[in-house]
Amino acid sequence: MKNITYDPDSDVAYIYLSDSPAVEAETIGDGVICDYDEYYQLVGIEILSVTKRTPTEIRNIDIPLNADDKKQLKQLFNLFSLVI
Repeated sequence: MKNITYDPDSDVAYIYLSDSPAVEAETIGDGVICDYDEYYQLVGIEILSVTKRTPTEIRNIDIPLNADDKKQLKQLFNLFSLVI
């Protein structure tokens, strides 16, 4: 499942990559947090202060994914940047 939600009150986007519950989080950059499941598989990505970032900044966030997942995520980012 790949899905993006956005909370305008807190200006936070969350990208769901899996239905697995997160048990650990790691900050990978300024305002970017990766959530992992019990097997240390990436299950979600939280992006803080979304509207303060340019679409290019959002697309260029370096997230630890394989090539296919990165391609799909970039497509989601492109759609998301059209909305904000």
